[in-house]
Amino acid sequence: NLLVPKGSRMICRYESAKKVGQTRIGFQCERVLMAESRAEIYQLKAKVGDAQGYGGMSGHVDNRWWEKYGTAVTTVAIGAGVESAVTMASAYGLEGSDTIASALTGISENVGELSAKFMEDTV
Repeated sequence: NLLVPKGSRMICRYESAKKVGQTRIGFQCERVLMAESRAEIYQLKAKVGDAQGYGGMSGHVDNRWWEKYGTAVTTVAIGAGVESAVTMASAYGLEGSDTIASALTGISENVGELSAKFMEDTV
């Protein structure tokens, strides 16, 4: 017996991810629009699963890692670059290196404060 003919449409809603790193998203179907007629099946409340019996649908889930941690990584990289510039300026004994070192140290401290603020906002 054919229960749902080919070409029928299911009206479903998704359930958002509950755990960090989850790779399966749950769906719950509420009704079916039959293809061969104008008939509908209401009040299903059926959970979607795959052929192996696992709940939900698998696939690529965008965890938005760059949105969460991108600014923090960028500011830390800038801070590391400034710190290495301070070290190189003092190692080579550049003329006026005290002025350069103090300026770069000030920049490094400001970058550190900015990265702490970005981390606070994103976490």
